[in-house]
Amino acid sequence: MHYIKKSLADIRSLRIERHGSQAYLAELCGLSTRTIQRIEKGGEADYETKKALSAVLEIDLETSEVETHSKKQDSNLPWLMLGATFTIILLILGALFSHFHWKGANMMLLVGCVVLAFLIVPSFGYRYYRFAKQ
Repeated sequence: MHYIKKSLADIRSLRIERHGSQAYLAELCGLSTRTIQRIEKGGEADYETKKALSAVLEIDLETSEVETHSKKQDSNLPWLMLGATFTIILLILGALFSHFHWKGANMMLLVGCVVLAFLIVPSFGYRYYRFAKQ
């Protein structure tokens, strides 16, 4: 089966080419007729809807929209990694300061733990959840 790369804007022309009604396409995809109408009028579609339309119409809808979304998410990755690196360095320094009983150790450990617990771990968790969903 050869998949042709198309966008959501081409759904209507593909449906008409194949002499199908909106109701018939909706039934084949397991979607509502209203969803097909909304997409044909330029509305958005979620990943599962695109996947169903791709399979039924034998086209590749996922490349354009899903890849650009993934690239947008990946643009934050360097900042997230920088923050994680900074937090780990802060925790290591805090542990060293604590070991040598120097001032500021408790504050370094506190800030490192707070950043790790409330920023870094949730950010990585959210990224994992989003990519696992795709």
